[in-house]
Amino acid sequence: MSKNQLKSLLHEGTPERLILYPYGTKSKRENLISVKPSDHALDDLNSLISDKSTALIDSTFDTKAREILMTQRKILSLYLTTEEKTDFAYKLLATNEGLRQDVVFATYVNPPENFLASFGMKAKDLPRVAGLLPSKPDDERPQWPAFLYPTDKLAYMDLVGFFKSAVLQSQNKTDEPKRKGKLTLAQLNSTKDIQEYCVDRTSICFIGLLNAEFGEEGERQLAEQLKILRTVQEKKANSPMEMMWVNVSCHKEILKSFELEEMAVPTLALFAPKKKIVGSMIGKFDLETVQDYVEGIFIGKIKGLMKFEKELVLNEIDCSQIVKKEEERLSEEEREVLKEIIAEEERKKKELKKKAKKSKSDL
Repeated sequence: MSKNQLKSLLHEGTPERLILYPYGTKSKRENLISVKPSDHALDDLNSLISDKSTALIDSTFDTKAREILMTQRKILSLYLTTEEKTDFAYKLLATNEGLRQDVVFATYVNPPENFLASFGMKAKDLPRVAGLLPSKPDDERPQWPAFLYPTDKLAYMDLVGFFKSAVLQSQNKTDEPKRKGKLTLAQLNSTKDIQEYCVDRTSICFIGLLNAEFGEEGERQLAEQLKILRTVQEKKANSPMEMMWVNVSCHKEILKSFELEEMAVPTLALFAPKKKIVGSMIGKFDLETVQDYVEGIFIGKIKGLMKFEKELVLNEIDCSQIVKKEEERLSEEEREVLKEIIAEEERKKKELKKKAKKSKSDL
């Protein structure tokens, strides 16, 4: 096996010797296998690791899943495949004693189409890693939220980090320091602000890209959008994330970092500074869409995330002063004309919505 192959599998460089099964366990030294990666092909290494994952079959899947999710209250991790062979990285993951306290690792060969559909997949998309979160003890009707590992490229350290996040999510707690005082929904006006409110505080930052236009209507729309962000922020108060926003009216440069055009605003963007990943929400900026996007990030359902190796930059501008100067520049007559234009635009939007609803009801 080449150094590059091993690095892509483990994401932790290339050690001189690789300790296999059970991975990292100190109490069972007699069971440890020490090998030189350079002396073995990938298939050889795979054969050296005992498969500790539980094999699931159609006839007993529901019973076994209920036992794990309801009785044991553990996360059920699934290696979904059409072959009998289990991936090297997943076999290694299934030996991780730290995760096995909270996660049952299983393989499911040839899962039915309706089961795959719950993850938005078909048989041609396999193999993939997915899972189910246990229901809460006080749930009257048990629900098992499904999640999907975001890529078919499996790397051991990435899988470990992903399932650690899933454990925190299921237990509704975080390994990051608890917040002191009230939640802050900071407005970013500079690169320094990004460092202070995002990079220095957390590993996941959600940034509302909003258009804070001047005038009464602009203020009303901004207030509604900020209310949506605060609502989602409060619901995820115990999650390892921070919520903030940027006035794109005076910070158009930030759109390039997320590969967005102005017409996409308002929207919600993701910036994960430690993993160097960015992404953006698709759809209308309303409470349901924003909530679904944030939740989707935590359970690995969101696709289209991009690597971002650069620094996220904002020119140092005080947006409030720009808005104030713009308002002062307008005469009283111009302000009245502006109000009429905004009111007319709102009237047209309402008429279009009514027509759209009527068209749907006529179908």
